[in-house]
Parts: sequence; C-alpha cells; structure tokens
Amino acid sequence: MNIRRCLLFDLLGALLLGISVDTFAVQADFAPGGITGLAVICHYLFS
Repeated sequence: MNIRRCLLFDLLGALLLGISVDTFAVQADFAPGGITGLAVICHYLFS
C-alpha cells in the first residue's frame, strides 16, 4: 500500500476518534481510559 494512502487513513481515523470523544465522552461527563481519558480530565480541570 502506498505510504500516502496509509497516512491518509491514519489521519482520517484520528479525526474520527477526536470527533467521537468530543461528541460522546466530553458531553456525557464520561472519561474513557488511557491518554484520551487523561486529556478529558485535564479539560475539566483547567477549563
């Protein structure tokens, strides 16, 4: 597979993950596990 196509799919997946976290986790006051959960917790603490 072409390297540009792989990067495009990676960026698209990251964009969809970011949208889903913002839409579902942050709006529902829910912090998922891992780095994403730490980012949501920091968002609550510092904003």
